[in-house]
Amino acid sequence: DILREGLDYTRQHPTPLQEANIAHSAAGLEAAYGDIDQALELFAASIDSFHQAGDTVNLTRVFASLVMFFDRTQQPEIAATLHGVTTHHPGLDQYPRIAAAVDHLRDTLDADTFDTCTRTGAAMTTTEAVHYAHHHLQLTRQQPT
Repeated sequence: DILREGLDYTRQHPTPLQEANIAHSAAGLEAAYGDIDQALELFAASIDSFHQAGDTVNLTRVFASLVMFFDRTQQPEIAATLHGVTTHHPGLDQYPRIAAAVDHLRDTLDADTFDTCTRTGAAMTTTEAVHYAHHHLQLTRQQPT
């Protein structure tokens, strides 16, 4: 509820980076405990705001959150590809939940598939990664619940 109030405030008093940070935090909570459709919209909004601002560090944090989300929703190849995107900004794998998701992906996918997906993500430009994430968020949104 507090994050929703924060989003409302940042939308009434335009502060795009704060809105993106709050949207990212709210997306993670919605994905874990709330409304998946709302989470997908919030992930998309935070991606757009960080990308438009040229904030690649925070954009990469969103991609890392999507690694965990797509792993939890049993879409391991998408998660592994987004993990590859995050390798441009090392250090995210230091966070236990991200490391656990990557370990799970390694256990779920065969080594060749994991490596291929990771290399594919690592080769993407930021804009390509944004389009890839949006595409898969949209496909997930269209899946029956």
